[in-house]
Formats: sequence, C-alpha cells, structure tokens
Amino acid sequence: MGFGLNRGIAVQGAIGTDKKIDATFLSVDVTLAEELEGLTKDYGVSILMSNSFYDGLSKNCKEFIRQIHEIDFRSEDDLENDDDGDEERDKSIIKIYTFDMDIEALLSKEDEVHGSKRSRLSRAERSHSMKRRTSLRDFRNKNSPDNDVVDTEINENDEINKLPTEPIRYRQEMWRSIPQLKKVREKFDRRFFLDWADGFSCYQDGRWDEAKRKFLALENIYDDQPSGYFLREINSHGCVPPKDFNFGVRKK
Repeated sequence: MGFGLNRGIAVQGAIGTDKKIDATFLSVDVTLAEELEGLTKDYGVSILMSNSFYDGLSKNCKEFIRQIHEIDFRSEDDLENDDDGDEERDKSIIKIYTFDMDIEALLSKEDEVHGSKRSRLSRAERSHSMKRRTSLRDFRNKNSPDNDVVDTEINENDEINKLPTEPIRYRQEMWRSIPQLKKVREKFDRRFFLDWADGFSCYQDGRWDEAKRKFLALENIYDDQPSGYFLREINSHGCVPPKDFNFGVRKK
C-alpha cells in the first residue's frame, strides 16, 4: 500500500445517485497526489510527498525526510509543444520526498529472537514466512473446539504493537522516546543519508559509475528500494546517461 501526499486546493462535490452519494475532490493538486501514490510502487516506498507538502512541514519534521527524485509532470503533448518559458517549465518539475520506515522491524516478534537470521532472508522470503505463520494460526484458531480461544502468540504481538485508543498529543521527542518509532528508523543511520546524498548527486551530474557503486552499497547494506530503482535506470542505459538526460529529472 502506498500513499501520495500533496498540498493544494480542491473542489469538493458529490457524485452518485439518490440511493448512494459519495463525496469527491477534484483539482490538479488532487491528481498529483494520486500520481504520487502510483509512483510509490516504482520506488518501493510507502510514502511519497511533493515539494509543496514538504515545504509545509516544520524544520524539525524535515530532518526525517529524504528527497529521492525530481519529476517533470508535464504530459507528452506539453513536452512536444514546449513553448513554456523557463519559469513555467520549472513549476512543472516537482521534487519528491519520502519518509523512510523499516516496517518489517515491527512485524515479527521472531526477529528479536533470531536476529541475524532476518538479515539473511530476502524481502520475498520474509513476506512468505509471515504469510505462512499467519495462515497456520488462522487454521488452528478456526478449528479450535472453542472459537473464542485465540493464539497466545497473537496476543503477545498485539500487545507489543497495540494501537492507541485515545488521542495522543504530538511531541517532537516522540521520535526518540517511543520504542516503535525508534525501531522503524534505527537502521537509517547518518551514514545512510550521507551515502544517499553522494549517490544521488553523482546520478544527477551524470557520473553514473560512481552513482552505481553508491547505490549498490545502499541496496546491499540497507535494502534501500529507491537505490534499486536508480540501479535499474543506470543498467538499462549501459551506465551512460542518455542524450536527453536533464540532470536526472524524470519525465512523467
């Protein structure tokens, strides 16, 4: 599941019939949020946000955000009839950002017991393992003489990741004091962000040999999916930037 976050204006309206009416929101800014949601699959992240959304964040929040690309959202027709001035062209180029989270660190209590085993498993193997454990628990509970009996392992895990039942006032220090929030961020250390900045800079400058080395290390050490995206782009062009390469700006 992916989320596209954008900030702007929208027109609210109602669609449907007399029997069922749904509220909807229409605008260019809403469309951009939908496109960002779709792009989460390309970059392998859960959240993508526009520069407009990013600009609305506080300085403290921006510390947790990573820019991963720039995209020209003009249509093919607009690109063919490129009569826009530089100012209009710049407006169509959107910087996109993500908030890095290692959600899998929270999913399985087994990870705490088997430590290094988790790092040796691929993403697909971990996903299959979790699905298998879930299906086995469902089968045991369904065929239990007393359907009210719930697997104790589920109860324990639910207690670990229990959702709040009442409002929580946001505080900046939560990111460093709440165990779950610390856990989803702990693998993204200072070295990760420095190496990413170096790799992305090399990519934009057309120094793809250097960028490839950086992205390979990030993918291998941190399982970083955006790095995987750029590696595929680099390899698809034989490690040579194409003629229409515009400082790494991706066309829609």
